[in-house]
Amino acid sequence: TSSLVGSEMCIRDRVSCKSVTQTSLLSKKTNITKLDIQDVINAVNSTEIYEYSFKSDLESGVTKRYASYIIDDVNDVAQYNEPSAFLSEDKKGRDDGTQLAYLTLMLQEMYKEIQELKNK
Repeated sequence: TSSLVGSEMCIRDRVSCKSVTQTSLLSKKTNITKLDIQDVINAVNSTEIYEYSFKSDLESGVTKRYASYIIDDVNDVAQYNEPSAFLSEDKKGRDDGTQLAYLTLMLQEMYKEIQELKNK
């Protein structure tokens, strides 16, 4: 099922497609700054990844397991923690684009450090 709320499309099932394109055009952006590598490292290292099943999958006999961080929308005091940078604006979903950017920057930094160690 799906619904349209304002400019947001809500789909409560799987979406299958060849590609998902998120805009990254300079013409759409402002306040551009470089990420601080230490902030990136702290965010990535503080992310707790869990394996889980979706309740709706189990109810319909699907046993597939997934992995990601957990957004605790149940407890008054969150039992699961994730960096706010990796959350959607409404805090109900993941912002995979930001997480991908952080992971890319962290990999670049790790590669640089490996090359420096090789050159010693």
